[in-house]
Formats: sequence, structure tokens, C-alpha cells
Amino acid sequence: MKRSIAAACVAFTLAFEASAADRSALLAESLRLGFDKAEEARLAASADGGAAALKALAEFYAAHQLWPEALAAVARVKAPDDEAKILAAEAQYSLGRYRKLAAAGSDDEGAGAFRALALVRLGSYSAALAAFARTAPPDRFEAEYHLARAEALIASADAPAAAAALARAVAADAGRDQQSQMKFLGAALLRLKGEEAKARAEYRRVGAGAPDEWSMRARLAAAEDEAALTTLSLAWKSDAFDRDLLMRQASLRAKAGDFERALIAYAAVTARHPESDAALTAQAEAGGVLAALFEDASLSPDDAARIFFDHVAFAPPGREGDALIRSAAARLKTLGLHAQAAALIDHQVFKRLRGADRSRVAAELADLHLAARKPEAALATLRATRIAGLDADTNARRRRLE
Repeated sequence: MKRSIAAACVAFTLAFEASAADRSALLAESLRLGFDKAEEARLAASADGGAAALKALAEFYAAHQLWPEALAAVARVKAPDDEAKILAAEAQYSLGRYRKLAAAGSDDEGAGAFRALALVRLGSYSAALAAFARTAPPDRFEAEYHLARAEALIASADAPAAAAALARAVAADAGRDQQSQMKFLGAALLRLKGEEAKARAEYRRVGAGAPDEWSMRARLAAAEDEAALTTLSLAWKSDAFDRDLLMRQASLRAKAGDFERALIAYAAVTARHPESDAALTAQAEAGGVLAALFEDASLSPDDAARIFFDHVAFAPPGREGDALIRSAAARLKTLGLHAQAAALIDHQVFKRLRGADRSRVAAELADLHLAARKPEAALATLRATRIAGLDADTNARRRRLE
């Protein structure tokens, strides 16, 4: 038995380089010899840790879509070359370990292509486009590569390049299981071009197909009210679907004036999908909702203040956000809601501002605390923000308040 395995090892070793690139041949070999026998010979050949034998073992497992085994085999290569890195990236991608691939930051053309695909899966389209620019389609993934690139280009509003990428996917002979994806992206491209009626009709056609990632996302894109979204939310689960669902919910709620639930949906996007471009969009749109809170006559000032404070983290960074917080606080102060106004300014003083700006705005906070009959809080604020080098007017105001 040992002799037959050793003889097979020699034969397999001679055929490693020839067979590694042809996975159909590896599958045919397993049918002819039996999987166990083919695997046993490769395991024996790779026992000494030789790079070529380990890569051949990983290719063998990849041919059979045994991705954990393939990843474990290639991980044993002590000094991975480009071929080993590509094998590892393919295994990670096929296992759905998109975050790990995205975090790798590899610019290698082969492994980087799988990183680009993973970034699209995560909805990180801007980073994906940068990765696509440095890579070419990996073997056996050409159609998928061009479809993913088309999705990223649509998200970046580059209609001509997206159309070209879809055409390349067609030329690469996209399979039957990719037809739903192609039709979904075609509908998205119509919407990007401003052909809304055609886009909605195409989304409905795609959504009428058998449930899969793309037909369900198409149903979301065509949904016109939150009741339809709620029904869909119970019918499908995936990261991309969840991103689309939350953004659609947030948009519909904001348009309907349901600001609190809109902000909750935006917050869910940023929490669940922090790597995605949608998280940045959610941050920006939520800032707009915060700005509109005190303009809505249907909301009581108390409710507006509570919602604003609960989601004040969505205030834009820098001076724009500080101005928004100050404006909201001024509105509350005018209404005599000094405690609520103080809560907003407290966040600004102790979470957003530094140096002289903090000490200056802290005087306004102390003033609000006094108006709310909280002198101890006013004194604590002034003492916690005391620094040297303030201008004369600010120092005079702080002394007067104290």
C-alpha cells in the first residue's frame, strides 16, 4: 500500500504544474481514481511542506469547492508567491469572508481583484473602483468581475462606464445564474439615466422572478410604501438587501415627516454596514433630517429636542455641525426650554470643541444652566473649561457668570 501511494505521489508531483490550472481535469481525475485516493496522494506529497505540492493540494480542494480545506492548505506555504496569494484570496471570497479580504489592502493584481469583488459585496463602491483600476478579472471570475464593477460604477453615477462593464460581462458569457443580476443592474442603469418609468417596469420584471439576491433587491427598488418594505423585510435576508432596505425605509420615512424612525433607520445603516458608501450617505442625509426637526410644526419642541439629542451624533463634522447644534439650542432657549438647550450645548462643549472655542461656548452653557435654575451645573461647567489665554470679552463674561 505504501509503495502504491509513493508511486502515485511521484506521478502527481510530475503533473502538479500541468493540472493546477485546469480544475475540470482535477474533477475528472477524482471521478476516475476516486476522491479519497486522489486526495491521499496529494496529502502525502505535501507532507514535507513543499510550496508547489501545497499549492497543488489547495487547487485540488478548490476544484471541489472545499474552500476551508483549500485555505488551510495554502496557509501552510511559508513564503507565499502570487499564485498562493490568489488562491488564498479566492478561498476567502468564496467563503464570504468579505471584511477580512477588504481589510487586507492587497494591491497584488490577482489577489486585489478578489478584494475588489469583496468591497462591492460590502457596498464600499468607491474603494472597490480604486481596486478595480489596479486589477484584471481573475480566472473563472470574468463575468462576475465585470458585473461587480458595473454595480460600483452605477453607484458612482458613471453611466457610460457602467454600460461598458455590463457589455463586457455579456461578452464574457455570464451564466444563467447571473441573468437576474444583469437585469437588476440594467434597471439600475436606466434609473441612473433618468428613465424612471422604464427602470420601475424593469425592476418589476426582475422582481417577478424566483427569489434570489437580485430579484429581492429589485422588489425593494420598486416598492412605493413602507408596508411593502415591511413585507419584503420578512422574506429575505442578506447584507446588501439589508442596506437597500434600511436606506429605502429611511428615505420614505423622512419624506413622510416621520423623522425619528428615519433617523433610527439611518443609525442602523451606519451600525450594521460601517464599511459601505451607504453609511456615508446615511450620515449626510441624517444631518439634513436633524436640521429639519425644528421646522416641523407637528412636532412639539420637547419631542424635537429629544429626537435631536438622541441622534446628535449625526450632526455634520466641524463648523457646520456646531452651527446646527447652536441653532437648535437657540430655538429651544427662545421657547424657554433651557434644560433641553443645555443638553445640546453640553454635548458640543464636552464632545466636539477644544481649546478657546470650548471655553467660550461653555459660558453659553453656564448661562443656560442658570436659566434652568441649576447653579451648581453652571459652576462645574465654568471650572471644567477654565484655560489661560482667553480674550478679554470671554474672560469677563465667564467671571460675571461665576
